[in-house]
Amino acid sequence: TNHLKMTSTEQKQFQTSVFLLMELILSSPYIIVSKLFTSYIQRRCTHQDVHLFLFIFVTFKLRYEAFGRKKEKISFSSPLIFVTFALMNKAKEIEKEMKELGSTEKREVLQRFFKTQKGQYGEGDKFLGVVVPMTRMVARKHKDANIEVIAELLQSEWHEVRLCALLIMTEQWKRADEKAKRAFYDCYMAHTDRINNWDLVDLSAPTIVGGYLADKPRDILYQMAESNWLWDNRIAMVATLAFIKNKDSDDTYRLALKMMNHKHDLMHKAIGWMLRESGKRDDARRLYSFVDEHRKEMPRTMLRYAIEKFSEAERKYLMRK
Repeated sequence: TNHLKMTSTEQKQFQTSVFLLMELILSSPYIIVSKLFTSYIQRRCTHQDVHLFLFIFVTFKLRYEAFGRKKEKISFSSPLIFVTFALMNKAKEIEKEMKELGSTEKREVLQRFFKTQKGQYGEGDKFLGVVVPMTRMVARKHKDANIEVIAELLQSEWHEVRLCALLIMTEQWKRADEKAKRAFYDCYMAHTDRINNWDLVDLSAPTIVGGYLADKPRDILYQMAESNWLWDNRIAMVATLAFIKNKDSDDTYRLALKMMNHKHDLMHKAIGWMLRESGKRDDARRLYSFVDEHRKEMPRTMLRYAIEKFSEAERKYLMRK
């Protein structure tokens, strides 16, 4: 790594990849897929690492011997290879379906709507031009896709494909047991860099993050609130919708105070939205008191969103300078 003049971060990533490769080679071939994809979900390697390793593994029909183990030949008919490429092909199949539903006209509209130009919050995001109802249709069709496929879809360059992955996850959540929910939560939290626009957050965070943390400690939300990543902040705030639905608004108010001076308008809207939902579903008087106490420090957008359901007279009073 010194010879290649890597940065410290690159060295760490390289060393992690080497240790992962050693771990895999020392494993029985029939558990390699499990280890490889677990590492992928935990972000110990990328999808490119997975593809490259498996390409080498299959192409050369790897024979290996480790600490006296009997040599094993991996053939193209091996269950290992069949399962691995079935998973990879499933993700590509879903992405292909999404591309076929795309529209050039809608793509241009969506790229403007989600602010993808340089310097905007969605800078660089790419759209196929697929509307949400069509994405939901594809997600329902593939609602039984496993978590490895979902993780692969979350790596897509296409916004709608990532949304499809999240909608598959929320669809499966309805019937998932605690073990499956933990796997979905871990996968989600490992890929927050791919959940990078407000629609992706808003359609998934309440179910996956809020749903999982409903009966658990919520310290992670406060850590995310301190992140420099806008979408971590929004995930933390919007996840509390799950708690609000159970008439538990404490974290909503605490996070609102913590992020009240956030610089981004998208967070002003998210906080105001959650406060409004708290007043509507839980305790309107508590919301009124909170807003009355903090109205002078609340950004105006946040304030307007929060008091939207109050009477005209109440709104006028709370909006006063």
